[in-house]
Amino acid sequence: MSDHSPESAPPRRALAADEPDDGFIASLVAEEPDEPDAEAKPRSKALIALIALLLLLLISGGCIGGVWLTHRGKAAPGATLGGQEVGGMTRDEMVSYLEDLSEGLSFEITVGNITKQVMGKAIGVGIDTETTVRTAFETWDAASFPAWLNPWHELAAPIIGIYDIVKLQAYLDVAFGGVPATSPSVVFDADTAAWVMTPGQQGQGVSAQSLLPGLKAAVESSGLRGLSATAGVIAPLVTDVSAQAVTDRLNQINADPPVIMYADAPRYTLTPADVAAWVVLGINAADSAFELTFDTQAIVTAIEGPLAPILLIKGQDEFQVDLPNGESVMVVPGVDGLRPDDTARFAESIAVALAADPYQGATIEPEWVSAPSTIKHIMAGPYHEGRWVDINLTAQTLVVFDGQQPLNGYRISSGVEKTPTTPGNYRVFDKAESATISGPGWHYTGVTWVAWNRLYGIVGAPWRGDFGFPQSSGLIEVAPEAAQQLYLMLSVGDPIEIHG
Repeated sequence: MSDHSPESAPPRRALAADEPDDGFIASLVAEEPDEPDAEAKPRSKALIALIALLLLLLISGGCIGGVWLTHRGKAAPGATLGGQEVGGMTRDEMVSYLEDLSEGLSFEITVGNITKQVMGKAIGVGIDTETTVRTAFETWDAASFPAWLNPWHELAAPIIGIYDIVKLQAYLDVAFGGVPATSPSVVFDADTAAWVMTPGQQGQGVSAQSLLPGLKAAVESSGLRGLSATAGVIAPLVTDVSAQAVTDRLNQINADPPVIMYADAPRYTLTPADVAAWVVLGINAADSAFELTFDTQAIVTAIEGPLAPILLIKGQDEFQVDLPNGESVMVVPGVDGLRPDDTARFAESIAVALAADPYQGATIEPEWVSAPSTIKHIMAGPYHEGRWVDINLTAQTLVVFDGQQPLNGYRISSGVEKTPTTPGNYRVFDKAESATISGPGWHYTGVTWVAWNRLYGIVGAPWRGDFGFPQSSGLIEVAPEAAQQLYLMLSVGDPIEIHG
């Protein structure tokens, strides 16, 4: 047995309470490992990996942020337009670039042994710069992010052209000696309030339709310039079938026109003449058809012009009497009216209703806003002592005075041009709370009457729905409740001044 076995170890003496155990300490020192704990190694590696990942993310974020800052508001790296590199261009730079490109478009058109060189703008061919730039940026913004970051990845966007097929055909007819084809016409007959279609006629020469594919390829690629065509029969730009379909559609609108509403009640029904003034017939060259649209700006002009007084829900103006002392006193209160708000949005809703497919008529109600009443000043006189009446035929008002103090004011309806109310100085001749009055073609009973002679006077008119403008046969008509008040306020002999 080894000398170091437990059995051979010398016995240990008992230690005092404050004496250290050197053997125990030595054993601790002897048992402490020289190498780190096995679990510490994975932890250190994980920490190093985490730090490396954070650094990678920081670097990547910086790169991405740098690219974003560099190209913010610009075409992405690798962006092309019509095959041309435009990466890094701003929107304004791209618009300028396309405008220059459009201005310089030129073509050589060969028919038989005749070759003509012509600028694009002379034949109605160009580039829709705004639409092209908007579409291009939408295309690039929708590209995948990795592709956008990769400067070697091409982000292609198309050039969008403008093609005036009518202008092109007119050029070809002149340049190559053709006999123009006649497209069918669709016109509005004001006498019958109907649309009429006249058929088209074929022609001879070079068809604009045959050149259209080559022109599109040239514009979209900014490359092709030489075009060739063969003379032959030219069909009208629009077919008779398409023209008849548009005619039928417009007559359908005339038969069931949109109705402008207020508070669930019809306010105005569009007329065939209204619609005819707004129609725009474009040509869709691809389909040989008319494109029916409606001019929103023309509708706005109508709403703000001839339709304005029709659509206006009338209020009542405020009337003030200018007194001799320089003061103005309100005698007839004002009432605000209503008018359509935001004419542009209102016009757009009308255009949308007219263009709806299938068309089934429509009701349109705009947003209504206050149409403020105005203040009108009236002059009275000559003034009298005590109670007297001033009737102003121009303002269509009646004011009761006590000396120079106005007591009450009312709106009136005086005589029309054929049967006018005669101005003059009168006095109350008679009055009745319930009278019978009559004249040529009319007879009323139970009306309140304040007369200034045997034939004419102030009468309560329940047959009128509105006052403030001439519409009587010479009487001064007021609302029945106003006539009742006048009957109580006035006495026989009180002066009545009627003037313009």
